Order: sequence, then C-alpha cells, then structure tokens
Amino acid sequence: MSARSSSLAKPQHRPVHPGPESRKRRPAEHLAARNNVDRHVVPPPAVTAAGSVPLIPASLRLDMIRDAAFFRAEARNFAPGQEIEDWLAAEQDIDDLILRRYGR
Repeated sequence: MSARSSSLAKPQHRPVHPGPESRKRRPAEHLAARNNVDRHVVPPPAVTAAGSVPLIPASLRLDMIRDAAFFRAEARNFAPGQEIEDWLAAEQDIDDLILRRYGR
C-alpha cells in the first residue's frame, strides 16, 4: 500500500485566533473604527405637517441635509469656520423643500 495523503489524514493544527500581525491596523483605520461617528448621530426631528406622521423618513432627510450642507461648503471653497451655518441653512432649506413638496 502506498503512503498517499487522504481526506482522512490527521488535520493540521491551525490557531483559533489570528496572530497579532493580522489584527494590526493603520492608525487612521484604528481611529476611524474607534471613533465611529455614525453610531453617535442623533437623527434630526422629522418634518411633520399638522399631524404626527413624518412626511419622509428621518434617514432620508438627514442624507438630504448632509448633501445640501456639502454643496454650500463647496460653493464657498470649503473655507473653514462656517460649517455650522452651512448645516443650519441646509436644514432650513430641506425642511422648506419637504413641506412644499410633500406637505398636505
């Protein structure tokens, strides 16, 4: 009988947990994972018209505000110092748009 390997051969030992080399992250990735901003975001209040039912989902409204604030910042060449004003103005613009388009 020849000595061939078969599927019944004794399994080779493999560590259960990966070594420290496979767990290393670059500093930016580590900080991004540690300081995950999205988990701390409180969605803004939903826009409602006369009732308590939101006109659009809060997550969609937040995405629209984020995009509008970005475009406002882009229009002023991303000059620092007006981020909050961009966000608040975008929030007002989007709320007005939602009420005009979906208001009852």
